[in-house]
Amino acid sequence: MAEKNQEILRVEELKKYFDTPKGKLHAVDDVNFTLNRGETLGIVGESGCGKSTMGRAILRLHEPTAGKVFFEGEDILSYNKAKMKKLRQEMQIIFQDPYSSLNPRMTVKETILEPMLIHGIFKKNQTEEINARVRQIMDMVGLSQRLINAYPHELDGGRRQRIGIARALALNPKFIVCDEPVSALDVSIQAQVLNLMQDLQEELGLTYLFITHDLSVVKHFSNDIAVMYLGQMVEKAPAAEIFAHPLHPYTEALLSAIPVPDPDVKMERIILQGELTSPVNPGKGCRFAKRCIYATEKCLAADVPLDEVTPGHFVACARLAEIRS
Repeated sequence: MAEKNQEILRVEELKKYFDTPKGKLHAVDDVNFTLNRGETLGIVGESGCGKSTMGRAILRLHEPTAGKVFFEGEDILSYNKAKMKKLRQEMQIIFQDPYSSLNPRMTVKETILEPMLIHGIFKKNQTEEINARVRQIMDMVGLSQRLINAYPHELDGGRRQRIGIARALALNPKFIVCDEPVSALDVSIQAQVLNLMQDLQEELGLTYLFITHDLSVVKHFSNDIAVMYLGQMVEKAPAAEIFAHPLHPYTEALLSAIPVPDPDVKMERIILQGELTSPVNPGKGCRFAKRCIYATEKCLAADVPLDEVTPGHFVACARLAEIRS
């Protein structure tokens, strides 16, 4: 197994635009980051900020408009269909909804087996090998063997999501996009699934891109956290650093919304005012400016790059030096 601290994924100037009657919707715009093997990068932000679209663009489930995605040093956006099919064994996804992402007509066994048949790992007549591998994967994700012939509608949300995780693991991937994998589950079940995912990461050396809007989850699950706003990254830092020293005004507002389970602690909630910038033909400048109390004309004059302000801490704010001085 390759060592940690070795780059496995690098994303450069990634863009994904969608055509609308009014113009180009900038779902993902100039996103840059690197991710090391065996680590987790948490992606947070409001609904509609482009988190899921970015994850799918990295996997080419959405074809990127522009940019580069390097996986183990190779730009996969240049791959043809045959090379991309082979790459699917290395890069997988766990979807948000553990029910709609499963085929209701397929049993647990058939769901886990399907990717292995598609990629030619087994043939349908290899009954003993198939049963052994399916049962092995079910054990890995904590699914009882008695459920091997069950259908999704017969199972609760936690078990259905374990099937989704098992399906993602079937091809022995190195990198998994986790697209809000616990947001549809009860809180008690969330903890079980997150613990399972952490155990699997340690056991198998997996690398995660963990997309969520739950900051309390991402704090304990990620090595680094990146904050997105209207298609752009506005801050990225180690998890502990971003919670202890948030620098972007939007990150501060997000963190202030985390509930504190202590009635004696006074919460200072930052309520954002102002109009949302349209993601359709947004123009230049900071997209958060209309809701930012520190914004001036300087913020709208030009696009704001994501700069490294302290080692490992990146922020996109035109007035950062002034407001933090």
